[in-house]
Amino acid sequence: MDDSLSARQVIAKVVGRLTGNDQQDLQMLMQAGQAYASHPDAKAILLQIGRLLADRMPPDAKAEIMGAIDQSGAGAFQSEVEKAEQLIRAGEMKRARIALADILKKYGGIGMELEDALAEYRCLNNEFEDALYFDIFRPQKPVRQMPYNLAHVWFRFGFVLLELGQLDHAEQALGQAHIANPIRADYQFEQAEVFKRHGDLNKVRELTMRAMYVSATEPDMARGYRNLGFVAIERRQWSHAADLYFFSLAWDDSALPVVENQLMYIAAKSGKEPNVRTAQEIERDLAKLGIPVRPSDAVQRVLAELDQ
Repeated sequence: MDDSLSARQVIAKVVGRLTGNDQQDLQMLMQAGQAYASHPDAKAILLQIGRLLADRMPPDAKAEIMGAIDQSGAGAFQSEVEKAEQLIRAGEMKRARIALADILKKYGGIGMELEDALAEYRCLNNEFEDALYFDIFRPQKPVRQMPYNLAHVWFRFGFVLLELGQLDHAEQALGQAHIANPIRADYQFEQAEVFKRHGDLNKVRELTMRAMYVSATEPDMARGYRNLGFVAIERRQWSHAADLYFFSLAWDDSALPVVENQLMYIAAKSGKEPNVRTAQEIERDLAKLGIPVRPSDAVQRVLAELDQ
């Protein structure tokens, strides 16, 4: 055993020894588990090896070992994530940054491998995300759930870095979150926030449109229209911006104070009150501009299938 290897390097080495013969691979994985039992990162390594073992066992045995793995690691992981969340809620961003970085290091998030010769590894949280991922990306390899939701940790890490003004690092962290779970609209919306700070309006629009493609909730759709309204304001497209903010309210009016402030800003800058039009009129014009006026076909298809 080489203690100088990180948990990620150990797992990559173990995966590289898999042959596709379940009997041989089970024996090799058992031996690897024994060999790395005293490694400094033994907990993370053994959890990953346990999942590789479970994938090669009969269904009843797999269910039993997966349950044991989840119970052994998930509780400690969630506890540490919640402590970091408490720091964020308290506004202790520097301490939250340290806590989240420690979680990523401890649970294999630094340099995490999201694909190898055998499978893709993702953090998909529910049946909808799983189905939409397969509908959009059509993976050619088996998709395996990562043992911890590191996508969420990268997302919160990126949020904290953005709050601290570390834009380049925030962009990298949020990019990691998006790769691990490309179905989460909020991850891409947060990426757009980075580029708002950079002043890159084209990138803000691109990320917003991508986020709206996987948006399945009214608040997410509304956030997309507000983002596009922000871009229109920065480009001094006053009427278009007002339309987008008004249309956002047709989806979710919980952000009414934000929308009212933006409409007041538009009025002040343009020198006239925004024209109030019906949602149907705005929808028609947005569709002509290629802006989605309802969830994507992929989202609607998956929701319909799950509703059957």
